[in-house]
Amino acid sequence: MAFDNNSAYCMLPLMVIWLLLIHSSSSYASTLVTNHIHISYKIVDAICQVTQNPEFCKTTLKNFPRTKQADMHELGVITIVLATEQAKLNKYVVDRLLHGGDQGDDVAKNDLSNCLSDYTVTLGKLQGAYRLSDNKDYKGMKNW
Repeated sequence: MAFDNNSAYCMLPLMVIWLLLIHSSSSYASTLVTNHIHISYKIVDAICQVTQNPEFCKTTLKNFPRTKQADMHELGVITIVLATEQAKLNKYVVDRLLHGGDQGDDVAKNDLSNCLSDYTVTLGKLQGAYRLSDNKDYKGMKNW
């Protein structure tokens, strides 16, 4: 059973966007628009351009229906929601690989077990980030 160690990083571009948005006083995104104005796809393009995978970022955000009507705060919440959904899917796939019919070797099992644990922790952190972001507790998020 083959395991791609890079699969754990599939939500990294979304988290980079989220970090850009929560640090509004110093972020690149805050220079593009205020918090009360709806964002445009040009702004999504500009924000995504500074992520690790700009095309993935743009496609993901532009395909989410709420993005077009979102302000900067809502875009941050959307990013967390999308990252959470991707983490849930990844955790499910890893769990299926770990507990599926093909048991593989001990190294692969150990790697998958570690990955499953990492996704469990990640999901807990994303849930906390969602609560803080939804409440606009940006100072709390910096300490999260």
